[in-house]
Amino acid sequence: MNGGNGASMAGYADLKRTIAVLLDDILQRLVKLENKVDYIVVNGSATNTTNGTSGNLVPVTSSKRVNAASNPQVATSTALKRREKTNTKIVGEDDGGKLFTPEEYEEYKRKVLPIRLQNRLYVSWRSPTGMDCKLVGPETLCFCTHRYKQHKTDFEVIPKDRPICVPCRVSHCQCKSYHYVPLNGTQPIRCRCKHFADQHSATPGSACNSCSKCSGFHSSFTCGCGQPAYTHETVVETKQERSAMGKPVGQDVPYAAMGGLTGFSSLAEGYMRLDDSGIGAPSVEFLESPVTNMDHPFLKAFQGPSSSAHISSQLPGSSVDAMQVSHVRNSKEDDMAYFEKRYQERLKKEKAAKQKGRGPLPSKNP
Repeated sequence: MNGGNGASMAGYADLKRTIAVLLDDILQRLVKLENKVDYIVVNGSATNTTNGTSGNLVPVTSSKRVNAASNPQVATSTALKRREKTNTKIVGEDDGGKLFTPEEYEEYKRKVLPIRLQNRLYVSWRSPTGMDCKLVGPETLCFCTHRYKQHKTDFEVIPKDRPICVPCRVSHCQCKSYHYVPLNGTQPIRCRCKHFADQHSATPGSACNSCSKCSGFHSSFTCGCGQPAYTHETVVETKQERSAMGKPVGQDVPYAAMGGLTGFSSLAEGYMRLDDSGIGAPSVEFLESPVTNMDHPFLKAFQGPSSSAHISSQLPGSSVDAMQVSHVRNSKEDDMAYFEKRYQERLKKEKAAKQKGRGPLPSKNP
């Protein structure tokens, strides 16, 4: 393995764990924020109210908690809102913006869910190397500026023609099939004519609406996998086709327009995803290879004692055992305790070096 490959793949060991921790933290924050919004909606304004004759201001949040605990209507309303959100995920855009009645909703599930579970389509943005650099979800934008959930995603019979066309259902939209356009961070990418994707036509050919020189949208943007954007393609495939390629298909879910999402890892880009749809899991040889100076500092911080420490053990006065204890991480310690321990060891060494440099004070007696 050369140094370049080792440097680019050095974060393999902790990447998946870091992403999982971040996503879990985001999910917890969203749940807390959702609960606060529910309380505000149910109990009225979020402004402070005056407490009777004393004139003290009492925050509404305190009364909200009392009402939520004592008033059964609050719990019922919260349960209804959560059920409406679940219904929205299942129905998607099929209700036309008007909420189904309970009878219509049950009829919809009876007719659509068996078809959806059997004929789900997986949509991804694939590089020429076969990596799915982007797994499309319900909120992912198309070249026509509409989201994937606004396209036709449920088919009673899967078309036999390939590629499978997923047309847009928005009125007057000329998009014939979903086509993913990447983002440069949070910013849209430009065509070689210097105009954005939304300034081009959604019809086949993607001619520019702002200039006459452009023959079609063509961007030189480079994906995280190292390949230019124009070499990628939007792939729509069935569960059987995806399984035959060894790609993950996840579990059957009733939600609308799930596209290629199969779990939390699907939110990451392909070169950071460790499943078979991304860069894949590192080999055993890579994980067991020795840490070098070209590797990530995180890996070097957790490496075992080096060969130089073994040589120094033969020298008088050396203490390799203490070195091993300080460098080998205890499985029962958390990350912060480990690094705090290392930091305190460094402070002690610096303090000892300063005292050694000062030397003994000169005697005043003749």
